[in-house]
Amino acid sequence: MCVPSPWQPWPAATGPWGSPFLHEPRRGYAVSYVKAAVNLLGRLGAEGAGPVRPPLTDLPPEHREKLRATLEAVLARFPGSS
Repeated sequence: MCVPSPWQPWPAATGPWGSPFLHEPRRGYAVSYVKAAVNLLGRLGAEGAGPVRPPLTDLPPEHREKLRATLEAVLARFPGSS
């Protein structure tokens, strides 16, 4: 029997760029994405997750906007999951 994956809707929800973690431009970039997602979702209060520590760098504005669009698409597809 084939069990459907809980991640099947992911490509439909994320749009044309897919998961940001599939094409990590440099080592540790996933940390930047996670911290940005926490901040965009308003987790951890007003302080948020804060910036990443060197040698890592925060997301450039265009990646942050793609992440924002991805999060909005996922939350629209799965209401109540925030």
